[in-house]
This record gives sequence, structure tokens and C-alpha cells, in this order.
Amino acid sequence: MSTVRSIPAPQAQAAARRTWSDELGRTCLYAVPEDPRFSYCMVVPHGLHRAAGGRIPLVVAVHGTERDATGMRDALTPWATAHDVAVLAPLFPAGVGEDGDPDDVDAYKLLRLGSLPFDDVLMAMVRDATMRIGPVGERLHLVGFSGGAQFVLRFTYLHPERVASASVAAPGRVTLLDADLDWWQGTRDVATITGRAVDLEQLRCVTLQLVVGARDDDPHSPRTQRARLLYDNLRGHALDVHLDVVPGARHDLTPLVPAITEFLGDLLSPPGRNVECHPSQ
Repeated sequence: MSTVRSIPAPQAQAAARRTWSDELGRTCLYAVPEDPRFSYCMVVPHGLHRAAGGRIPLVVAVHGTERDATGMRDALTPWATAHDVAVLAPLFPAGVGEDGDPDDVDAYKLLRLGSLPFDDVLMAMVRDATMRIGPVGERLHLVGFSGGAQFVLRFTYLHPERVASASVAAPGRVTLLDADLDWWQGTRDVATITGRAVDLEQLRCVTLQLVVGARDDDPHSPRTQRARLLYDNLRGHALDVHLDVVPGARHDLTPLVPAITEFLGDLLSPPGRNVECHPSQ
């Protein structure tokens, strides 16, 4: 016999989420109330609220094609716990588009699947997390590995006003700031496709890191070469970008983590934690 599940009223859902701050440490995966096809997990250090004082610094760690959201979270957990920083790891599952859509697996990397905006889904996750743990920083710190690095780069292009830093780790495909190339290779028609133009002045407020293994040299996806190409492109637009090539590393997150956490640590330790950027008008 089928049953009908009773869905709590929005006010009851909000009240329940506000009590979730009692669950500290590594959380389970939670569905996003605005779209339960998507979920996220977090690490919330026990001393977080005391350490943060006002707004809580939040790192968003985005998975690759394999969808290992908890693995992304766990890779940053020792550092986050030691530095009183919260980490949110989204899960963008495959299979959310129309049946048989060949682009479904990779669509989140490009931020769009038909009318579905994955950047808006991430912001819905951040809103839900804010109700659970308290107000987070106006600007997020983004980390993405492989396919997640593609998401992080393109999200930063479209929403630089919400990004403090972006660590783009070993992307297989990159988007250049190039008005002569169509999206996603370039940015010529980005406003037509996404509804948002690239704001270079705001983008210059973001600190970027490109990090890749020195031996991440698959001939079908020469990530080291592409990272250097992207680095030169971003520097050519006067962006604050750093390139870290990790000796001996292949296409694996683990050996890249020290470079990523050093980058984050420099930004999140005082006085970098409180630095604000005011782009010229």
C-alpha cells in the first residue's frame, strides 16, 4: 500500500535546521530543501563559533566526475579543524537531466544543463548551511579538483562578488578570458548563455590559485600544459593568480592538498581573514 509522506511547513523546516548546529565535526549528506535532487556535507569544527567571532569562514570543496563529495570534505578536514574553518562539499549527482542526455555527467562543470543552473544550486546549499551553522562570510573560498576545478573557475567568472579565493586544481578543460572564443572555451557569448557577464573589476578582487601535478600529463588531457596556458591568460588580465606545480604528482588530489591548504591558510589567517576588496567604479 502506498503512503503519502508529510512534508513539514517551511517554518518548521527552518526551525529544524537551526538546531543542526549541535552536530559538529563531519556531517552526513543533507538534501537541499530548494531542490532535493542535490545534497551537501560539511565539516564544522567544534570551536568554530568561538574562533570565528562574527561571520564564519566557509570553504566550498567541489568534487570531480566521480562525485566523491565526502572525499573532498575529508581531504580538507584536518586543516579545517586545526584552523577553525567550516567546509561545505556539494554533491551534484549525474542523472538529474532528461533521460539519455549525453551531457548530463559533465553538465555541472559548465554550470548549465538546459534551464538548470548549477551555480544557483550551490548558493541554495550555502543558504541552507547558513541557517544551520550561522552567518558565513560574504565571500566564499572555493576549492575544486579535476571536474570540480572547472566548476570553480567558471563559478568565479560569473560570481566574483561572492568569491574571496578560488583554488583550481588540475582541471581537464579550462575557460580563458577571451572575447574571441565561444563559451566554454572563452567568454564571447557567456552573457547570452548564462545571463551573466564577466565583471573584470570584481574578478580582480579574487585571489586565484592554479595547482597541478608535474606529471599530470595524460595526452588526452594535458593538465599541466593547460594550467600554464590559463595562468598566462589570467595574468594578462591583471588578475591575482598563483601557479603551483607539485613535483612528482599525477592526477590525484592527495599530493595537491598541502599546496591548497597553504594557499588557504595565507588568506584565512589574520590579517588576510578580514581583508575586503572595493573594486573601482
